[in-house]
Amino acid sequence: MSLNNQDAAQADDDGFRIEHDTMGEVKVPRDALWRAQTQRAVENFPISGRPIEPQHIRALALIKAAAAQANA
Repeated sequence: MSLNNQDAAQADDDGFRIEHDTMGEVKVPRDALWRAQTQRAVENFPISGRPIEPQHIRALALIKAAAAQANA
């Protein structure tokens, strides 16, 4: 994800950038591929700190594909 000039100007020196949404400002890690709302979810709903396993992601994709086909 590339930052536009306005976002780049609002990046902190401590490894975070400032993102904005309807709830205001939030600090997001500079290298994160998400924006303000996802960062709020990360902060408010910590689970295990472990990444999702590739098999789980594949299973979710198969379910999503089946649902899309059923609803086409």
